[in-house]
Amino acid sequence: MLMMNKNDNSKKEKELEGIGGKSTKISRKEEEEEEEEEEEEEEEEEEEDDDDDDDDDEEEEEEEEEEEEEEEEKEEEEEEEEEEEEEEKEAEEEEEEEEEEEEEEEEEKEEEEEGEEKERQQQRQ
Repeated sequence: MLMMNKNDNSKKEKELEGIGGKSTKISRKEEEEEEEEEEEEEEEEEEEDDDDDDDDDEEEEEEEEEEEEEEEEKEEEEEEEEEEEEEEKEAEEEEEEEEEEEEEEEEEKEEEEEGEEKERQQQRQ
């Protein structure tokens, strides 16, 4: 009987091992499948991240281009303003010169008139 028990036990052990062996194979396959799925998901995420990075890079480039364009526009506006200011200054200077010339002409006329009046007075006397 003892021998039988040993045989029975070894049979049971073998059966358990067989069952365990199968379950281990199944669980290993499941693990491998899960690992493959995880790897695929990671790859997809990396691709999405790369796409996002590309999108971000494009957005950054567009923003930089827009900023450069804005800076150029500002510079052009500043140059135009400076030119306008210079033109205004020149116009003011011309006006001042014209006014000075007019004043000089008026003074000359007054002096001539005074001189003529003096001559008349002298002739009268």
